[in-house]
Amino acid sequence: MTVLLEILFLINQKVNFLRNRARRCKICLQTLPIGFTKRRENSTFYSNKEQKFYWHLKLIFPQSHAKFTEQRVPDDKPLYDILKTYIDPQECDPVKQQRLKIYTISPQSDIQILMKLENRPHNSIRLHKVEDWHLEYQKLNASNR
Repeated sequence: MTVLLEILFLINQKVNFLRNRARRCKICLQTLPIGFTKRRENSTFYSNKEQKFYWHLKLIFPQSHAKFTEQRVPDDKPLYDILKTYIDPQECDPVKQQRLKIYTISPQSDIQILMKLENRPHNSIRLHKVEDWHLEYQKLNASNR
């Protein structure tokens, strides 16, 4: 019984530390209750040494029926850097490229990035469109030519 209480105390201590750091960085961090699968799978953490979060991301590509997870993604990494390993024909590995073919052959201006809004009723899914994510990528490609 005491071992279980000590484990729960350590888990709560880590979660509280993460919440406090998020609050200092003006991030609204919400956690799921103990025992939920998504909470166990989540590997998000805060590095004191580097003073930044490392996120656990789930990337869903609906037209290809593909799901990928990225672990330890630093909070200062741009979205286009994360996605170019999946949808850029030069950067993508052949297996991912074949699976995500519809995304790799499409112009990047046609690809939309949507983020699910949380704290909504179950029957009311809302998505937020990330605007102009590809413009930084286009600027980079133009400067490399």
